[in-house]
Amino acid sequence: MSENFSENSKKVEINIDAPETPDNLNPETDIKTPAEIPLEEMSADDLFKKIDELREESRENYDKYLRSQAEMDNIIKRNRKEKEEWIKYSNETLIKDLLQVIDNLENAINHSGNENSFNALIAGVELTLKGLKDTLAKSGLEEIKTLGEDFDPCFHHAVQEELNDSVEKGKIVKEFQKGYVLNQRLIRPAMVVISRGNFDDSRQTETFQNVCEE
Repeated sequence: MSENFSENSKKVEINIDAPETPDNLNPETDIKTPAEIPLEEMSADDLFKKIDELREESRENYDKYLRSQAEMDNIIKRNRKEKEEWIKYSNETLIKDLLQVIDNLENAINHSGNENSFNALIAGVELTLKGLKDTLAKSGLEEIKTLGEDFDPCFHHAVQEELNDSVEKGKIVKEFQKGYVLNQRLIRPAMVVISRGNFDDSRQTETFQNVCEE
């Protein structure tokens, strides 16, 4: 009889420690928080509370939108102002350097009334021209080489050809107007005369139109 009692005691202990639960109950997934309850299952108080929460969230989002929009407007205005300032004073360094050229011209004019004024004026103009070229060279301006060079349609504009026994065909023999490049970009081609050599060929000279267009 003591054996039966001990077996019954074991059964009771098992029943207490592991109570039966429905097979389809999962405490981790089946317990819903108030925020997860569907709207149709909410009470009136819960619905009003939910509306208040959404209204507050909407107000916060709208405030964030207004602040972001105002910040974007400020950035655009600041960038526009900085760009205008940059354009307005972009040539400030060049202008400062050219002031010395103005000073030299004024000095040449002031000294032109003295004795030997003609020679002094020429010397002053030459000095001023050299200063001007040096100043523009600092900003990237370069003269295009012409005399004795091979004709290059990308930098030279041939206005005439002439017979020349001493210069081979295609070489530049005269310069009508100087050409310039600014930081390796052509801003004005040089107007030149090129040699036809010592052979008078009346056929139309080869044209180079659009050769250097990209």
